[in-house]
Amino acid sequence: MNDIEIKRRNLPHWHREKCLQFVTFHLADSLPASARQDLSALKATFIKANPLPWSDETSTRFNRLFPLAVNNFLDAGYGSCCLKRHDCALIMSRAIEYFDKKHYLIHRYVVMPNHVHVLVELTGSWNLSQICKSWKNYSAVNINRLIGSSGQLWHHESWDRMIRNERHYDNVVEYIEKNISSGGVIWK
Repeated sequence: MNDIEIKRRNLPHWHREKCLQFVTFHLADSLPASARQDLSALKATFIKANPLPWSDETSTRFNRLFPLAVNNFLDAGYGSCCLKRHDCALIMSRAIEYFDKKHYLIHRYVVMPNHVHVLVELTGSWNLSQICKSWKNYSAVNINRLIGSSGQLWHHESWDRMIRNERHYDNVVEYIEKNISSGGVIWK
């Protein structure tokens, strides 16, 4: 098995060559201050009820709770939602597909109005940070140009998970397909 590299900004990011990753990233304005406050309060309440150090079970509950809470805010449609414009979503789609089969393999993705979900297989030539950076940089420059804006388009961090097994893979595919049917703008 390949070595796992763990990087941390605010969230932990696990990287391993030649593995499947599920990544979600969102527009910078998609989580308003009130949502960030609610998430902070939820986290504080959880930590107060579950003092550190945590068992594996508690860590698992924590790591399920917060992505779910963030996704609920994203699905509520906060922010500019510029990706609901087909021309903006098409730019994002082109960014994702540009290096497909060259630096990675795309299994599924969906562009939502204010966020993106991608199931990507790392082939060893690039790590997930490089891949996300390329998607975000290309799309930010071109979407900002299209909508007559400038500055930060994407939130600085992405949420990612390594796919653990076939059941996890199937759950991610099902999740992406649910997003496609509930507001996906462009998908594969």
